[in-house]
Amino acid sequence: MEEGKDFLSVNFAYCEQLQSLWQQNGFHLVRVGSRKEATSGYYTAMAVLPLSTAAKQLVSRAQYLLKRDAFYINQLTGLTLTAISDDQLNEEDWQVLAGFAYGNRSFSASYPAIRRLLMQSSLVLTATRIHCEHNLSMRYAVSS
Repeated sequence: MEEGKDFLSVNFAYCEQLQSLWQQNGFHLVRVGSRKEATSGYYTAMAVLPLSTAAKQLVSRAQYLLKRDAFYINQLTGLTLTAISDDQLNEEDWQVLAGFAYGNRSFSASYPAIRRLLMQSSLVLTATRIHCEHNLSMRYAVSS
């Protein structure tokens, strides 16, 4: 381990074979994208090899958040990531929602937090509900 380094990370085209390869080498899956890459036809993924105690804590939190979002990621992608049930809005969700509201995050990247918001909110948000719950285009949802 090099002094002052907390972790190594790798981005790759997500498929079970590559995920297994990186896992066998000590890397932990922490992120899976919601759109396929044009060049590979696979979803992007990020795995991290923690080198410090702080990085181990970071990886543990990132893995928890990935599992928390996995149900919704699976809906968007057709993947079968391991999911846990936790639909309470948390600080990370509010950061994602703020990023989405200010145009810094895409709808698909914000989808899990948006779905949790819809489950907990008494706001009508008709177009967003139609888009998410019925898988209809946003153009159709807004015109309905």
